[in-house]
Amino acid sequence: MSKLRSEPDVGHTISPYQAFVLMYQSMYGVGILSLPRDVGKFTGNDLLWVIVLSGLTVWGIVMLNTWLSQRYPGMTIMTYAPRILGNDKREWVGKVLTFPILAGLATFWIMGMSISTRVFGEVVVTGVLVQTPIEAVILVFLIASAIAGGSHPTNMAKFNEFMFPFTLIPILLLVIALVQRGELANLFPMGEANWPLILRGVVSATYSFAGYKILLIFSGYYAKPYKSYQSHSTAMLSVTFIYWFACLTSLSVFGKDEINNILYPVWESIKVVYLKELFFERMESAILAIWLIAVFCSISNLLMSLVQALMDAFHLHEKWRRWLSFSIVPIVYFIAMIPQNIKVVGVYASRLGILALMLALSIPAILLPVSLIRKKKGESPSETTAS
Repeated sequence: MSKLRSEPDVGHTISPYQAFVLMYQSMYGVGILSLPRDVGKFTGNDLLWVIVLSGLTVWGIVMLNTWLSQRYPGMTIMTYAPRILGNDKREWVGKVLTFPILAGLATFWIMGMSISTRVFGEVVVTGVLVQTPIEAVILVFLIASAIAGGSHPTNMAKFNEFMFPFTLIPILLLVIALVQRGELANLFPMGEANWPLILRGVVSATYSFAGYKILLIFSGYYAKPYKSYQSHSTAMLSVTFIYWFACLTSLSVFGKDEINNILYPVWESIKVVYLKELFFERMESAILAIWLIAVFCSISNLLMSLVQALMDAFHLHEKWRRWLSFSIVPIVYFIAMIPQNIKVVGVYASRLGILALMLALSIPAILLPVSLIRKKKGESPSETTAS
């Protein structure tokens, strides 16, 4: 009988808190910088409640994927999907039918990493390192991500847990920006967008949440899978609130008309913060360094998820982990450099958001009913390891 993992299990040690941090860090990335503009160009002042609607939509999808993963504790999607779609006599059938899932996830993760690195590279060379070629920024960033992405999932969880407090600092500055420069009048009137525009806004916002699909991999290492509903829901609530507050600040500072003319409204909102009494007059460089941590964690989590999916799908030995991680870097770099400008990157991001929705809905829509009908279910983590 083939092993369920690509290596002997080192233990299901990802705690519920670490599961929350992993989901939070994977969703909270570079997409927040342009989120008010991406959604506001369709919905105007209605973007505040459209963000909430987007969060609720993604939360429902996350719960479906969590339900699916909970039925197979101690297993990743690349190990339980063949069991659901195949049978004991013909294991190859399940593996063949699982290949489209692997291809879809790999495409999404590679495109997601490419777009995120390109956007962050544009922010860096525009706002701070104006004399540095964007190619150099992206390449160095991807190499560093490959080093982290070549880690074991349990080690990656610890890394995210350590970095998590640093990503909360920009929220404080958004509060200060709202108090210093926010205008209540800029939030009104509401209710002007029609439902087709609202739907486009919801779809556009889903790209910023798209990192949640890492749960299909990391959930196989949860110490307490039965608590994943709480961990994932808390992460969704936290990220949705941060996105909502970032849009609230940007909208109150600039207004709906000005937001459409600003490339990164959240970034510009923080730049207006003035803290002379704390000896800080320009905060953007420090905040960019902090956002670097958030984007780095997000991309590293996506890269590690792709590496683990490939290892599980092809039953590769642990020694291949870092090789796989670095071999993906040239692909991501090449795709990241294809768009001619940041406007084209935005078009790609919108299409990726649609792909994310389709992929996240189709996986549980196919696997859950088949699993329930065929009465397929995994064992406990200890039984899985013993087998």
